[in-house]
Amino acid sequence: MTSLRRTVLFATLLFATLQGWSTLSQADLPAHPTPSSHGTVVLSGHEDYAPFMWRNEDKISGMAITAMQEVFRRLGLKTESRYVGPWKRVLKELEEGNIDVLVAAYLTDDRKEYANFTSVPISADPTSVFVYKDREFPFSRWEDLIGKRFVEIYGESQGQEFDRWRLANAQVRYVTRRIESFKLLESGRVDALVTSYYTGTNAVARLGYKGLIVPLPTPVTMVYLYAAISKKSPYASLLPQINQQLKAMHDDGTLARMIEDAQLDYDHNFLNNINQRANRGMQQ
Repeated sequence: MTSLRRTVLFATLLFATLQGWSTLSQADLPAHPTPSSHGTVVLSGHEDYAPFMWRNEDKISGMAITAMQEVFRRLGLKTESRYVGPWKRVLKELEEGNIDVLVAAYLTDDRKEYANFTSVPISADPTSVFVYKDREFPFSRWEDLIGKRFVEIYGESQGQEFDRWRLANAQVRYVTRRIESFKLLESGRVDALVTSYYTGTNAVARLGYKGLIVPLPTPVTMVYLYAAISKKSPYASLLPQINQQLKAMHDDGTLARMIEDAQLDYDHNFLNNINQRANRGMQQ
């Protein structure tokens, strides 16, 4: 991604995010944190959702992890970033209270049953239709997707309204890992994958499909990523203070800088490390 394109994309992303959060009343926000426990806040997230979240050995790295680490630092609490498994497993661990905070997720009715979501989003997150090159099709509205064969990672959402529409109008095949969805696109056994534009383009580059799997020009949805705190977490009562800190970080540009820094880290460090390991393996 060129510097100019990255700047334009992240400026657009931040603007959309600023339009997305609800207004917070300062009178509703306590001035000081009052946690029910003074231990370590366990954070986790998606293993393959750069620049917001990605697996880095036994931890999760990315913009959303950095943002929530900073939020809790400001509240005087320590954090631990923990990789717990594929996305479906992450959601289960949040439900059971084995992790305190899922650092970024779409807000859906089923997830609200076991987690409280921030009212201030971590970021806007446009979704796109990804297809295999030379198998593109016209797409300008959801009705153009009727009858298409989709692949989806277990537990993921592309926005609650679109999820429901797609289940009623198309076929969906579920897999555990991103690479599986790309292989299904390559083989022609599915027609399309809908996922975050930013995550999708990062995964295409990382998994060796650059120029082969491409996004269609028209976005599917503009949705928002929120932090989710387990209702079983001892830190659930801190939600007002968490919202307060996230809003301050939006207002002073901290979150915008974190997104760009995370993309640079992913491009220059994480991807380079993967390539170096691959090259060493080929030489052995």
